[in-house]
Amino acid sequence: MAAQETNLYNAFETTLTATAGASDLTFTVNSVTAPTAVTLTAPFYIVLNPDSSTNREVILVTSVNTGTKTLTCDNINKRFLDGSAASSGLSHASGSVVRMSPVEQHIEDLNDRVDTIINEDGTAVNTSLFLDEDDMSTNSATKGVTQQSVKAYVDTQLTAEDLDTAGNSGTGSVDLDSQSLTVSGDGTILSSTASGQGITFSIADASTSAKGAASFSSDNFAVSSGAVTIKDSGVSNDELAGSIANAKLANSSITVTDGSSSTAIALGGTATFAAGEGIDVGESSGTITFSGEDASTSNKGVASFSSDNFSVTSGAVTIKDSGVSNDELAGSIANAKLANSSITVTDGSSSTATALGGTITFSGTSNEVEVAESSGTITIGLPSSITVNVTGDVTGNADTATALETARTIGGVSFNGTANIDLPGVNTAGNQNTSGTAAGLSATLVIGSGGTGQSSYTAGDVIYYASGTSFTKLGIGSAGQVLTVNSGGNAPEWQTSSSTGFELNKTKSFFALNG
Repeated sequence: MAAQETNLYNAFETTLTATAGASDLTFTVNSVTAPTAVTLTAPFYIVLNPDSSTNREVILVTSVNTGTKTLTCDNINKRFLDGSAASSGLSHASGSVVRMSPVEQHIEDLNDRVDTIINEDGTAVNTSLFLDEDDMSTNSATKGVTQQSVKAYVDTQLTAEDLDTAGNSGTGSVDLDSQSLTVSGDGTILSSTASGQGITFSIADASTSAKGAASFSSDNFAVSSGAVTIKDSGVSNDELAGSIANAKLANSSITVTDGSSSTAIALGGTATFAAGEGIDVGESSGTITFSGEDASTSNKGVASFSSDNFSVTSGAVTIKDSGVSNDELAGSIANAKLANSSITVTDGSSSTATALGGTITFSGTSNEVEVAESSGTITIGLPSSITVNVTGDVTGNADTATALETARTIGGVSFNGTANIDLPGVNTAGNQNTSGTAAGLSATLVIGSGGTGQSSYTAGDVIYYASGTSFTKLGIGSAGQVLTVNSGGNAPEWQTSSSTGFELNKTKSFFALNG
């Protein structure tokens, strides 16, 4: 047997919930909890069918799954242990008893563990657990040492009752019975103080004349793991002694260039800014000011542009439409400079082009058309007496007539133009033949005319008034829907009976609240 600790739980008993074959290593049970409400912990021994002399089997369980309530053996050698009805081939039906009780394997495991310390007879200690090496050279994490080994080792280490010391130079010794070990500094930079079982060392503050412990200003220095560096921007102008020579600078000059030629000017030198055409340069208190001269007819410079003549966008100047007046023109514009330099006069059949600067003559005909011109205005009119040639029949009395030559009938009433007519049923009492289709009824008739305002209908439409001058129609709903009022309370709508909460009572012909 292995020297293992196997667990034992009092009065634990359960049953299989599934058949366990002869080669199965997993057994499903009703419970994996001991009567003391403790969950079983492997390893432990169980007996299947303990009351059957022909089917009894002793098993060593190596793991427990509390979720699936399964007990598992890690190999087949953990089944059919001594005490089983057979060494193989046993199977167990669902519902079979599973019982935990002390078995010989428990005692054997315990004895094997005891044997690792005391021999089977109990007369001697298992010396393989102890070291008996006087030099204590063995480094073991599982064995103890004997008293003899400890003494022999201590005796070899304590050759004298003094403490040997050594410094950077020289050696010494202290008699542990009569002398004290003195630890001291130089008294200037390093000093020591003893108190009780401890010694405290202190370092004097550093100064400009003596070494010592120093702290470093975070304004000037960066300190990491004892390494001190001057930090970026850690030295101010006030901390500099004198001035920094140009030779100490990575760049000690400034290059001035116009793009084609260049000149390097050393720091401390002078860069001169000269004025060119149209530009003025001024300096005051270290400030250089560049300014543009006003443009003139004799000098280049900065100009502004009249909004009457020019359009300016992002510095681009153009002459705007109508930007040049007659007064601004030098002389007159020749016809050749014009895209169109003539006017064409036509009567529809013949045409004449008259150049600008030429004359167009308007003339009339005697006793037919008169033409007059005054201050640039041409007046065309008819003379007081007109002579015309008439072609066709002009007989009749249109000039003096008071009646139609032939009377006409209106609504059954004769009319010759000499008097107003009265139509019966229209502006006088009587009957009028109204057969046929009235013009007002050939289109959609609004409410004000007695209509609905609708031009077409679909079977099942419901007509109702909403607003305005016409009715509104609601299309037919679906089967099973009922007519109700919308949430705004101003129009009908179709809803299913389940969603509206209403149902039709077919036997009594009224609406009842559902539910």
